[in-house]
Amino acid sequence: MLSGFGLGRGPVSAALAVALLLAPVSGAAAPDDGLDAQIDAIFAGLDGTSPGCVVAASRDGKVLFRRSYGMASLELNAPITPDTVFEAGSASKQFVAATVLLLAREHHIGLSDDIRRYLPEMPDYGSVITIADLLHHTSGIRDWGSLVMLQGWPRNSRTTTNADVLAIVSRQRQLNFKPGTHFLYSNSNYNLLVIIVERVTGRSINEVSRAKIFSPLGMSSTRWRSDYQVVVPGRAAAYGRDPRGWYNDPVIEDAFGNGGLLTTIDDIARWQDALDRGTLGPGFTEQMQEKGTLRDGHAIGYGLGLYVSRYRGWLEIYHEGITGGYHSWVARYPEQKLAVRMLCNGNAIPARPFGRRIADILLPPTTTAPAVPSRPIPVGTYADLLTGIPIRVASDASGALLVNGRPAAPAGPDRWQIPDDIFDFSGGTLVRETIQGERFAYRLVIAPRQATSADYAGRYCSSEAGACLVIRSGADGLTLSGPRGPAQALRPAYGAVFTSSVYPSGQQVTVTFERSRAGKVTGLRTSDQSAYGIAFIKEPKAIAH
Repeated sequence: MLSGFGLGRGPVSAALAVALLLAPVSGAAAPDDGLDAQIDAIFAGLDGTSPGCVVAASRDGKVLFRRSYGMASLELNAPITPDTVFEAGSASKQFVAATVLLLAREHHIGLSDDIRRYLPEMPDYGSVITIADLLHHTSGIRDWGSLVMLQGWPRNSRTTTNADVLAIVSRQRQLNFKPGTHFLYSNSNYNLLVIIVERVTGRSINEVSRAKIFSPLGMSSTRWRSDYQVVVPGRAAAYGRDPRGWYNDPVIEDAFGNGGLLTTIDDIARWQDALDRGTLGPGFTEQMQEKGTLRDGHAIGYGLGLYVSRYRGWLEIYHEGITGGYHSWVARYPEQKLAVRMLCNGNAIPARPFGRRIADILLPPTTTAPAVPSRPIPVGTYADLLTGIPIRVASDASGALLVNGRPAAPAGPDRWQIPDDIFDFSGGTLVRETIQGERFAYRLVIAPRQATSADYAGRYCSSEAGACLVIRSGADGLTLSGPRGPAQALRPAYGAVFTSSVYPSGQQVTVTFERSRAGKVTGLRTSDQSAYGIAFIKEPKAIAH
């Protein structure tokens, strides 16, 4: 979707050159006209007719550039400036993690504590979920966004609070997996962490974060969006893009911690500088970016609210964020003492690719030999052994490999990449390696030519999802209807497994039908990339085909 967004060149205000001399961090480098021109070329086209971004980078605390592009409000014709307030999306998670870590260092909370000590509403799953599991996304707790999607209300289509999130996840009778055995990014983890902070301290996380982080670091324009209706001076409007052009895409959620940090580019600079300098205490930065460890000792690629990986051979500590129309990129390259930050108010603006193009300019050049795969992966349908979710491997007319229709780039002998996942066929079986360092095995399955079994038709209800789905059988096969919107086709994948999109979000789900020993269809389970195996029970009353 992002790659089709066309960009051309736009102006930069004269006031910005003056503002650059007043950089908020520990020193300001002399303006580099050549560097400015290279950055302008990346953001060309974000002008008076589009939303845009404010972007900056620093090395060893000294500002290399700070630039603004596009409009904070298309309706009011107000340009973005360095003082414009944006929502940081999931890049906010590092601030929840930092608040929790500071409380742990003061012995108000233990990272190995059972979360049910603070959240007695959560079921006993037979295995302890720790605070660290929430921080590292190893809890197995399902993402609440996937659950409300099944109700017909995808994220940001209605107001949801953290109390709602707790109610949603606490009625889940199963986890995605046993705690500590896998990594799976789930926003629910960070909403629960906010609730825990507030129960432990007896104060709002806004007060706690301000006292421990925002005020000490001089982040005077930063706060949590706990009430989306509150007026925030200087906040950029948020926009989405479709064939009609730009449209308003504000955040209407009161759930936060998974996102919801309102901030400015200069406040993010202060935060990055504090991490680089260890301002928040000895070993604090190292603990924030220490990779989580699974119960079997395997290290994952996620620290405390931060991804930890390598980009072009350099250590990259980063997080991206998307909420409503806001898009952010916050990255540090500690070995080069480099920090890059970007806040945008158009969700069609590709923040991560743009951020890495900036890093490409500022990091030392590297040379790598082009990868040449020794053989293609056999085409066909493959099923994830953990979830049953299928992927389709094919090739186009030129012989290039496609995974679920997306082109894969060679990453070495028998290895292909899309864009962060590696698909490895070196052992004769397909294995997906994630950026978090996990490996998931797949098996080749036989895909049916057409959907059969009219007895799949019926109404299926789930107490966990709080919703019912209707399956109908017709001449063109099976369809799925959720609580809202038109029926969607159920596409056969393999065996009793089908795939479909769920209206109105369009997100793909995998549907697996279940039968009794007598062969009667008794229910189905839905899975997507954030919530596995949600059980729906078939009602006895038949649905007309």
